[in-house]
Amino acid sequence: MTTQEIKKKSHTLKEAWASNEIEGIHVAPQNKRFIENLVLQGLSSDEVVAAYKKHLGIEERAT
Repeated sequence: MTTQEIKKKSHTLKEAWASNEIEGIHVAPQNKRFIENLVLQGLSSDEVVAAYKKHLGIEERAT
């Protein structure tokens, strides 16, 4: 799968490449490859966001 195919397939990845952020969280250029690898592993958009937050040390808090 090429990077172009991945970008078309994943809304999360397209968002990261286009705006440099995912759900309001900044995506540094060096982290785009990390996100691409998560997508290549077959993770859903929600799983990618959760994994990226964990990678950054951002914890979800239950309300």
